[in-house]
Amino acid sequence: MEYIGKEHRKIDDKRRLVLPLKWKDDNTSFVLVQEKTAWMLYTQEFWKQKMLALKKDTEKVALAENSYQRKIDANGRILLPKEFTWRIIQLTGVISYISIKESTG
Repeated sequence: MEYIGKEHRKIDDKRRLVLPLKWKDDNTSFVLVQEKTAWMLYTQEFWKQKMLALKKDTEKVALAENSYQRKIDANGRILLPKEFTWRIIQLTGVISYISIKESTG
């Protein structure tokens, strides 16, 4: 699946994100990664490629320490970790993954 475009979403009180219908695939497992200024939502396959591309074990460990494996629930939602504090977000599809940033509106 390719992720293209920009969407705004509200996170519910239980820290769940509803993906846009065009990006839903019930069989997809994701890895949610907290990076410097954004969270990234990678498919399991893209995550594996990203980890294998890193040369140093220290880089792999640093990335893995801020990662959470997630699966879409029966209602098309992804549970976000307690470290995720934003309430309104912007999702940006970047072909192979989704960038998540805080949105002001």
